[in-house]
Amino acid sequence: MKDNVAILFGGPSPVTVATPNDLVNHIQRRIERAKTLLGRSAMSVTEVGVAMGFAETSAFTSTFRRLTGITPSAYSRQLSERPS
Repeated sequence: MKDNVAILFGGPSPVTVATPNDLVNHIQRRIERAKTLLGRSAMSVTEVGVAMGFAETSAFTSTFRRLTGITPSAYSRQLSERPS
């Protein structure tokens, strides 16, 4: 499992997980962090996806949508339309 995770989230500190559930929890934490970045920064969806360890924007977008029910672009747009 570790080798597969390192491929998905490679880089200077690859993710090490003990169970598949650990991997799911790790991905959920990354998406929560992505939601924060989308709401509080001027980063593009692509930049946020890369910052969260996704090599492809499409992988980030589909994972984000699967876990939140909305695309990162739509999420960001909703946040920007809310009154401050």
